[in-house]
Amino acid sequence: IYLGAELPIDDLLAAVEEVGAQVLALSMVGRPGEAARSALAALRAGLPDRVRLWVGGAGSEELDAIPGVERIVRLEDLEQRVGLLDYEAA
Repeated sequence: IYLGAELPIDDLLAAVEEVGAQVLALSMVGRPGEAARSALAALRAGLPDRVRLWVGGAGSEELDAIPGVERIVRLEDLEQRVGLLDYEAA
């Protein structure tokens, strides 16, 4: 489901819980600053362990590694990971 741009962290976490999502995927369009890193770390900390946190987009290219946050580089990588979700669920 698409939730819009710049949604507050608490709203993202509530939406994930409400729909029982397996993944929260975000696209970054700007250069990641400390605020973006902090927001991703806060999201990861607020998500259940079972929920994956994926981040991609042009703005994620310079993102330092954050534990529990997977960077998606190419659209093909995203498609592959979504396919793996289906496989794991079976």
